[in-house]
Amino acid sequence: MTDKNHIELIKKYAPILWFHQDEAFLPESCAIMEKYAQIGKSLTNMRPFELDELGDLKGSDDYFMDIPEIDFSHFGMQSDYAGPKLGPEALSAHVRKKFGNNPFLDPDARIPSPVYYARISEIAITYKKGEPFSEYYITHDPGVFGEYDVIQYTFFYIFNDSWNKHVSDWDSTLELFIKKNKRRAYAVHHMHYLRWMVRFSSRPIKLRNWIDRWQKAEQSKQMGSLFHYALHPFAFVARGAHGGYPTPGFSIHGIKALKTRVIGQTDYRQIGKVCLFPDYSPVTREALCRILREAGINPSKTKFFAWNEPIVLDKQPWLKYKGLWGTESDYSGWSGSTGPSSKKYWRMDQRRFKRAFMEAVEGNYSDGWLLKIFKNWHGWW
Repeated sequence: MTDKNHIELIKKYAPILWFHQDEAFLPESCAIMEKYAQIGKSLTNMRPFELDELGDLKGSDDYFMDIPEIDFSHFGMQSDYAGPKLGPEALSAHVRKKFGNNPFLDPDARIPSPVYYARISEIAITYKKGEPFSEYYITHDPGVFGEYDVIQYTFFYIFNDSWNKHVSDWDSTLELFIKKNKRRAYAVHHMHYLRWMVRFSSRPIKLRNWIDRWQKAEQSKQMGSLFHYALHPFAFVARGAHGGYPTPGFSIHGIKALKTRVIGQTDYRQIGKVCLFPDYSPVTREALCRILREAGINPSKTKFFAWNEPIVLDKQPWLKYKGLWGTESDYSGWSGSTGPSSKKYWRMDQRRFKRAFMEAVEGNYSDGWLLKIFKNWHGWW
């Protein structure tokens, strides 16, 4: 494909993201870190930087970024925050006030400039004799084999504001696998260390009917379907944590130790509150409001933000940077995240597709990770 073809395909399937009404941090360009952050190997040796120099850092996996105003290592105790909260909650309140970019949540917030990153690849899902996936699906679903265009949408947030806090967050990644003959397509949503594959709805369906089907799919351990409007997929972002999901509702994550279940994360998603969408025909505010009304959701207070032009992840010098986009922490899950090229899903190959497919069919979304999803509820309130 030419660069022009890439852009056309990326925009043809550009996602419609729904955020929780209490979400303070909307996706933006990672270049914002040039303005607020510094980089170094220790807090005593930090300096300003420019994005394009990141790829030239030798041993870049030893580096991390820090926003001095946040006072992350002391949970905000040495910042100028003077509110009634303490500890991690004080840190959250301080960062939300200084760096939030959702003006409908806080009138004094930074003006949002919503942007997404995207890249395109091509893969072939082939039959291999003796391979478990191939042997199973050659008799049950042979249509899955073939050539696909793959579009990967990635999002950057300046702060993760969940139970764990960390500066910068590359999450909500959405991958689309579109068969060359256009007869089928799949989406893989990423949340934290987990992934969740769903099918594109093959026929138009009302939002209310779609969510009802999800409840049944959850109970029977079937692969669910993606809701999309004019091929633009709906994705639902967890409040503060920024995990991307195929449905609104909530999910409870945790670790199972023998017979004990320990809850470690609860992700809440909403629809009808805050929407980031590609503002071009046929995707309009009026069309999205109509979809909500048909499902019994009042859109009178829905806040819409239009995407800026996408940033193509092709030959970006900073992609070579392997360090952290946030502060180092002694606490697991509290260090800044690594960039998109360091994620295990950066390599878009058929092995990963096949594993995600089998997991989704079996209703298993843990990807072998210790963190499991104990409970899902699909719906809105």
